[in-house]
Amino acid sequence: TNLRLLADTSFWVTSNLKWFIIEFVVCAICDIPFLDYENEVNIQTSDSATLYETEQVYSKNLLSLMIFLRVYLILRYLTIQRYTPGLKIFGNWLGVQFNSTFTLKELFHTYPASTLVALYSIAVLGLSYCIYDVEREYNKGIRTYASGVYFTVISGYTVGYGDIFPVTAGGRWVAIIIVVVFTVLNAFMVATLVD
Repeated sequence: TNLRLLADTSFWVTSNLKWFIIEFVVCAICDIPFLDYENEVNIQTSDSATLYETEQVYSKNLLSLMIFLRVYLILRYLTIQRYTPGLKIFGNWLGVQFNSTFTLKELFHTYPASTLVALYSIAVLGLSYCIYDVEREYNKGIRTYASGVYFTVISGYTVGYGDIFPVTAGGRWVAIIIVVVFTVLNAFMVATLVD
């Protein structure tokens, strides 16, 4: 029976191997030094003679944005910290699973203001860097990190004054991600304030 128990809980038999490979791939993503890769993107500029003119430019920083997938490790760390053997026994007794969703709910219930500030800070700082990284070479409006923060906050709250806007395809995708992330965070904020 001991050999059967050992085989059932083995790293190679359980789903731990799958999660290890996924986590390894996410953590292995990095910019390859001294390699210039080029992705064609279109910039639309208005001209008095023609309504729209398209010129080809190259974005060198799209792979560097994939590094931000590592942010999920923060939630995983919080889950691991809350997952003690005593808590597991208590959870089995009550029929509760202590996973990432439970951890996030518990953090919002116990520390609502701190959790919201932390999530908004991570979102603003991370997404500002993403838009700055993609647009800084091609967009006159986003030449500094501060203008990236301004664009992120204004776009995140769906105000969108129109003074700064993305001109590359990568910038437009980052803008879509900004709006989606802030919509979810605003829903968390409303749910926390109502509760």
